[in-house]
Amino acid sequence: MMPIRITSWVLVLLCSSAPTIAQPTMRVHVDATELPRKLLRSSLEFNAPGDTVTLLYPEWIPGIHAPRGPVQNLAGLVPRDSGGAVLRWERDWSNMYCLLVLRDRDLRPQLTVDLTYITNQPSTNSKGVDAFGAHTLGIINWNTVLLAPEGVDPATLLVELELTLPSGWQAGSALKVASRAGDRIRFEPVTYEQLIDRPLICGLHFREIELARTDGATYWLDMVADEARDLPQADSTLAPLTALVLESEALFGPAPHFGDYRFLLVVSDQAPRLGLEHRESSLNSAKADAFRDLDWISNGLGYLLPHEFVHAWVGKYRRPVGMVTGDFHTDKNTEGLWVYEGLTQYLGNVLAVRSGLMTFDEFRETLVRYTSVRLREQGRQWRPLRDTAVAGYTLRGGSGSWGLLRRGQSYYVEGALTWLDFDARLRERSAGLHNLDEFCRSFFGDGDRQRTTVPFATQDLVQALGRLDPKVDWADLVKTRIEETQERFPADWVESAGYRIELVDEVPASLKKRETRGKFIYLGESLGLTVMNTGEINSVTPGGVADVAGIHPGIVIAGVDGLKFSAYRLRAAVEDSPETGHVELLILDGDRFVIFDLPYDGGRRYWSATRREERIDRLRDIATPRRPTENSNH
Repeated sequence: MMPIRITSWVLVLLCSSAPTIAQPTMRVHVDATELPRKLLRSSLEFNAPGDTVTLLYPEWIPGIHAPRGPVQNLAGLVPRDSGGAVLRWERDWSNMYCLLVLRDRDLRPQLTVDLTYITNQPSTNSKGVDAFGAHTLGIINWNTVLLAPEGVDPATLLVELELTLPSGWQAGSALKVASRAGDRIRFEPVTYEQLIDRPLICGLHFREIELARTDGATYWLDMVADEARDLPQADSTLAPLTALVLESEALFGPAPHFGDYRFLLVVSDQAPRLGLEHRESSLNSAKADAFRDLDWISNGLGYLLPHEFVHAWVGKYRRPVGMVTGDFHTDKNTEGLWVYEGLTQYLGNVLAVRSGLMTFDEFRETLVRYTSVRLREQGRQWRPLRDTAVAGYTLRGGSGSWGLLRRGQSYYVEGALTWLDFDARLRERSAGLHNLDEFCRSFFGDGDRQRTTVPFATQDLVQALGRLDPKVDWADLVKTRIEETQERFPADWVESAGYRIELVDEVPASLKKRETRGKFIYLGESLGLTVMNTGEINSVTPGGVADVAGIHPGIVIAGVDGLKFSAYRLRAAVEDSPETGHVELLILDGDRFVIFDLPYDGGRRYWSATRREERIDRLRDIATPRRPTENSNH
């Protein structure tokens, strides 16, 4: 049976005629009954005077760091006057997000706009803020079905939201439910800004689990899945998530700036892989088999959930000043992403190992993997890390070839290593008295629930770090690591943490897992190649053996040492190279076969971090849990 469309007020902007100006209010209703058919509908009614009304579709959505609100997916925009007559509209040719509604006769302020949005077709940049529908579940980012009159402050515009779901579906969101009647939900009022920051997941197979309740906040996990069997069957499997939220309070302080926090998790092969931060929730997804033979690292959630969670403090509560504009349309300066994303990347891994989502070996190997890629990345010789942040959204999606020359969104991983260096440096120089935990608690752990986003500048970071160790020239460190080009990545964290990195012939355990999951062969430190199991060359290390020989990404290895290509034979040829002195590759380049005889005798080579016995293991100290336990004295 075809779902019945419910036409209702989605947006009503009311202004008082009294001498005191009342807070403008929106009444919002969204019709999600056709989400399984990849459609989302809304109707907007509001007061807006004048013969031309300028409406703005959200453009700069926090979290994606890009002016890429998915306006291209609108499939219906029908404005009407107070009498119901259809009005003309046109787009501002100089701003694709600016829509002009033209009144010819009826100049009364009431205006209605019906919207239709096509879900499930995100751009590279919009995936985290888009809408998705499947037979049994859906994801709603409200920015996809909202417009606001120009000149209205998103932080003061009050929204009264109603939502109609498909029959029998449940929903999870940081939005508070005021009432529910059947499949229609009415939420407690929030501002326009808050609404866009509180996405919703919904579905037929839904679970809500309370992870922890502390003096500071209550933490929830809301899940929807393709099938009921895809949801975790035993809550005990979620114990590391309880540990995660308790570790967050040990790191940032016991009074977070929210009363409730919700991990929104979509377990599905129908929804895309995504993760996006919000102040009181995070939007995450995993494959349908994520909780079968549970491995938090293999299913990706051991990285994803802590990362997006840390953003509640780093990025949502406090944010680089250039990214705080007060609206969804002013261009943002994203040069501070080395903090916004880089510090979050580091702290996410720290909380993951402290909570048991990853082992210490996985933590160490992750940091070494980050370092090995930075050592291969020649793009740093022309492009400083700051520019990867400024141009971040143009780099999203990776490069089809020669990514190590171009650089990608390096501010994530290299930013993480920068903060690891700062942490290890503080610990080493103070003999363990000071660390980055102190910085995080004082800088991000204010705990004021009434404050909006608090901006900070680089100088604020430098001053805060200087209070922990005034003898370090933090400003110079930031300048040389972030703002200047480099001949080679300075892996200074290794020594400060009490390690040395060296090349070994043993494949790291975590790399074996990643190769199996990703169906590739990593030879970055030997031949300077990453090869898919199909034989296609995915990556070439600039200056490496393969690069010097003239091999390039995109071509296909058809044979190894005179035999047909296989992943096993390629690995074996590298392993045997100390005896053979070379590796011969038969390459298919377009419709042409070429033989490359690579002079190489180094065998298998992988970077590894080895303990320096004469030094204190600062990495182990960083990974040690901080939360109180039943056996502690707290």
